[in-house]
Amino acid sequence: TPLLVRSTPLRDDRVLVVGRDMFAVSNTVRNLVLLIGAGVVVLALILFGLTRWHIDRLRRRTARMNDTFDEIAKGHLDARIRPDDPDDDMADELDELGLHIDGMLDRRNRLLTLRKRLTDQLAHEIRSPLARLDATLSHAEDGGHDSIETARQDLSKTLVLLDGLLDISALEAQAGDRRNFRPVALNDLTAELFDLFEPLAETHHLTLVMSAEDAIMVAGDPAQLGRLISNLFDNAIKYAPPETIIAVTL
Repeated sequence: TPLLVRSTPLRDDRVLVVGRDMFAVSNTVRNLVLLIGAGVVVLALILFGLTRWHIDRLRRRTARMNDTFDEIAKGHLDARIRPDDPDDDMADELDELGLHIDGMLDRRNRLLTLRKRLTDQLAHEIRSPLARLDATLSHAEDGGHDSIETARQDLSKTLVLLDGLLDISALEAQAGDRRNFRPVALNDLTAELFDLFEPLAETHHLTLVMSAEDAIMVAGDPAQLGRLISNLFDNAIKYAPPETIIAVTL
């Protein structure tokens, strides 16, 4: 049995010897070593489990992206990654990347849909004017000189129609895009257009009046807002009966 012994000289040539059994200390040290070793093993297992969980989660999310791309390659254009909720505590940069990819795919689908719609609309709207134009030109070849001017008018209307359709397609494609937005004084913009359309209204025997209380600031594209207000003025002047007072109020 290991012992810890200490001797102390006394008088009369005597020696005091004190000893202690070291078994309990050795046992405590051994238990402490075992406890530390067990803690290290448990910690290693926990780290291994967490690492494996993160690797599996990353593998699943990457596989979901790859599966989405495979579905799109097969023609399923509505396939999306649909990552986890970005407000979730577990969300990270990979989830943000998935959201950006889904947004890009949505915009691409919208552009493809608009292109198809524009193509169908162009084919439908231009067929009739071109047919009339063909008939008018055929009549002009037979000696109908007045038909040439009619053909030119039909051609001008067709070009105006084409420009309008292209503008509509461009506006729909930019739906939700606010990069060109800036503060616009709506009353000032309306006043400028009012001055432009007022002489035209007088030639149609119409009266334009405008009233604006306070300055109105809106966020938007000045060019598109100007086109919108111009269309309102143009339609009012075009379809209002004579002697009508057209009031513009802001």
